[in-house]
Amino acid sequence: MLRFQAVIFLLGAGCWLVTATGLEQARSHATEPLTAELAQPLTATWQGQELGVVLERISASQNVVIWLDRRVDPQQQVAARFQNEPLRGVLDQLSSSHALGWSELDGLIYMGPRESAKEIATLAATARNSLDHVSATARRPWQHKESVSWPRLSEPREILSAWLAEAGIELVNRVALPHDLWNAKKLPPLTLIDRVVLLLVGFDKTCEISANSKSCRIVPIERPLPITRDNQESTSSENRKRPSRTRQNVEQVFSLRLENQPVGKVVEQLAGQLALEVVWSPALLQREMDPRTSLVSCDVTNGNLPTLLKAVLEPAGLEFELQEKRLEILPGD
Repeated sequence: MLRFQAVIFLLGAGCWLVTATGLEQARSHATEPLTAELAQPLTATWQGQELGVVLERISASQNVVIWLDRRVDPQQQVAARFQNEPLRGVLDQLSSSHALGWSELDGLIYMGPRESAKEIATLAATARNSLDHVSATARRPWQHKESVSWPRLSEPREILSAWLAEAGIELVNRVALPHDLWNAKKLPPLTLIDRVVLLLVGFDKTCEISANSKSCRIVPIERPLPITRDNQESTSSENRKRPSRTRQNVEQVFSLRLENQPVGKVVEQLAGQLALEVVWSPALLQREMDPRTSLVSCDVTNGNLPTLLKAVLEPAGLEFELQEKRLEILPGD
């Protein structure tokens, strides 16, 4: 039996979840990864060149599209020399030199703050997962791929509004995006959902899709955010091609470390990443003190899902019943 491992890393007051589920979902909606492009050798010397100019030249010479986050100063000076260095290594070094990160998103290279580079694949996967309950017809506008462009001095709120309007989707609160002016840009074919996530991440925001998938509300990114393994590994210079795995006869295992985290928040994170429907017993919600605010600590290594849930819920005096994708939280004995 093959085993897929999922890991939750505790950083400060938050926790990050890496799951085989998240990995497969992220890949299932992506184009072919940029394996060949990232392996292409590059020879160049830059001294006193602006980062934005360097990335434009890399994009043109290596035939890749690079998205530089709006929060990154494109006028930062670059001093670097590369001799037959694979593009992946070039991006690693440029990112490291400027305290940035990079990752792939559906055939595009994103470069920005390290936290955002780690999160962007999960933001896209989370948005896709929110469409799982709607019909194929309702999902279609969000999943439609299209190559788009805009001229110099375009406003991102206008770009976003136009994309959504064309798909028949309402942008509920366009004023949540501050005024900004962007340079001209052309993107490769991307789904609407990936384009929306990409545009909003530079404002530290994402799209909350309505239950009927007909509207998008701009909301702040809520952290701690689960991070998919696919996105973490794309930012590592030690990343290598991994052997393929069959999806048959797979056991998913988890590792989790928590210290004084609200049990409701932890359950919410797990449910979102694992596509679980969570039902809290009415008897719990009628208590004077909301059990979801109880703080829990636990340490699980390579446990299955029931073991993981027990470790999370038991310290709060809770039990659970798990049937397929339905998780019911119950009072403990």
